[in-house]
Amino acid sequence: MALQASGAISLNEIHIEAGGSSGSTASTNDADIRDLIDKSSGATMAFNEWYGASSFTARWVGAGGGKRKAMQYVNVATTGNASDFGDMLHHNNNEARQLCSTSQSITRGVWMGGNDNNSIQTLEYITFASTGDGTDFGDCGNHNGGVGVSNNTRGVHCANNYDHSEMVYITIASTGDTTDFGNLNQGKYYPGSCSSTTRGVIAGGMHPTNYGPMDQTDYITIASTGNASDYGDISQARIGLHNGSMGSNTRGLFAGGGRGSENQNASNGPVYTIDYITIASTGNASDFGDLTTRRIYGASGSSKIRAIPRAGGYSYASPGRSTTMDYVTIASTGNASDFGDLIDGEQQWAGASNGCGGTSSS
Repeated sequence: MALQASGAISLNEIHIEAGGSSGSTASTNDADIRDLIDKSSGATMAFNEWYGASSFTARWVGAGGGKRKAMQYVNVATTGNASDFGDMLHHNNNEARQLCSTSQSITRGVWMGGNDNNSIQTLEYITFASTGDGTDFGDCGNHNGGVGVSNNTRGVHCANNYDHSEMVYITIASTGDTTDFGNLNQGKYYPGSCSSTTRGVIAGGMHPTNYGPMDQTDYITIASTGNASDYGDISQARIGLHNGSMGSNTRGLFAGGGRGSENQNASNGPVYTIDYITIASTGNASDFGDLTTRRIYGASGSSKIRAIPRAGGYSYASPGRSTTMDYVTIASTGNASDFGDLIDGEQQWAGASNGCGGTSSS
């Protein structure tokens, strides 16, 4: 149970949420209490920083891409290297769901479409709290190069390499085939995304006819169906921002990507840029800070406190699939820090996380 979002809050309530016994001795500098809001020892803290804090363990799982059938995971609140989660259901041992999209609830992550040299027309899911292989969810038709937005009930998968403005949805707790949702305001593929409990935002991407980068951003109301509306623009037109919804229920982030066409190179390719928006409003994105290295086609995810704006991706700084993971604190701004390393470097893959914006109201 998360702590309340407003009003008086006591150290005893915070201590209970962290797993302590009511009335027992506690300090705001205790490690378990600091960990609720990701604070280092001795840091300055105010009681209102614990509004909405939860002892729930947010987990990020990355899967797909062009190298491994295995899925990797980390717990978002800590730093360190990734661990093995299990194997994807659909793979041909050389490639596993490249360019797939994801949606998630607080319990389940769903990977949709992609390709393994041929179009993958299925979905598969995992349960975050356990580890193990993917399980069949249903069918989606031709779909790759898109992104997902979701609340705790519904996942909406938006834009793809076959129908650039298509949006389809699933009910995450059940299994079954996709259903038509509506169309994007502007067709695209390889965009980025973020979600709150009510709204999904789809940013940037590749233009479907001239193959150039886009800065235009759409939004939808997840619980309804219908066409998207214009939100505003990101700071730089770019493709391949990330794959995996990232942010809190208040703020969404868009990270990295490439400024050139699909044929990237070191001069017109990946950027350091991280943008942010306030999801409930509309307007242009603002500068958040920079990634540790320039990468494109990486995965991402978050809790509501901490984001992994880039996990892996293709890097021109040291050419090839990157193993680097970054992190930032969502409510602040600033440059990313090193989180740890992936088991193996990966690109054109997707992440899902059970604690990001949209997965619950807390």
